[in-house]
Amino acid sequence: MNRRIALWTTPRAISTAFERAFMQRDDTRVVHEPFSGPYYFGPERVSARYREQPVDPAQTYAAVADALRGSSESPVAAAIAEASAGSGPVLFLKDMAYFLAGRMDAALLGDFQHTFLIRDPRRAVPSLHAMSLDSERTGWSYFDPEEAGFRQLHELFVFATETLGQPPVVVDAADLLAAPEPMLRAYCEAVGLAFQPAMLRWPAQPVAAWTRWQGWHDGAQSSTGFTKARQSPLPDQLPREVETVIQTNLPFYQTLYTNRIRLSDRVIAIPDDRSVS
Repeated sequence: MNRRIALWTTPRAISTAFERAFMQRDDTRVVHEPFSGPYYFGPERVSARYREQPVDPAQTYAAVADALRGSSESPVAAAIAEASAGSGPVLFLKDMAYFLAGRMDAALLGDFQHTFLIRDPRRAVPSLHAMSLDSERTGWSYFDPEEAGFRQLHELFVFATETLGQPPVVVDAADLLAAPEPMLRAYCEAVGLAFQPAMLRWPAQPVAAWTRWQGWHDGAQSSTGFTKARQSPLPDQLPREVETVIQTNLPFYQTLYTNRIRLSDRVIAIPDDRSVS
């Protein structure tokens, strides 16, 4: 059975660990953020973040779509192959919703089942702000509110559920960290896959597909599974720009949050003889 699943998210939402879990499956090819190329580097690029780099004419949205369908042998297809891990009948794509930049149409996205990973912007946005200013770690030197991405994630959610008529599949990062196995089981059930216990553990090592985004995935590369971090209190004061971005994005997050997978609404069978604890 061939399946095409997209996980859309925002920065700083534990999405790379989620992706890492799918890399452990024996039936799945994982593609890492293919639409980042057109958004940052192609002739249609929206962001000025990498404006000092020359435009890559091969990096178009259509080229990425063709490559994902397997109907292209272009340089973009080769790049996507390099940014992939594993093999099998299931294609799992993880990407940022803001990379689509309003390009939400059935021709581009209609053959995927669309799912969503969210994190409270009161946690995600301050983390994004700090990383965006940490030039030594990430190479970035300024914060762009558009990269917070909750509005675009909500737009894509509406497109998937209303235009494409797909059922909502939303995971909240806090729920995932609090109960990794039940949440992954529930997610797999929602997308029609059998849960594999190997999804809960992986080796701590560099991932070749993430090389371009140095610094952003350090936590996922050094981790061996989902770990619930000690939740630090929210800061009393934030830069005004950060607070504005949080308040702007909260309504989009809250709408998505009401549609999240709730374990209390499901009976998830977890065998006693789990091979991974």
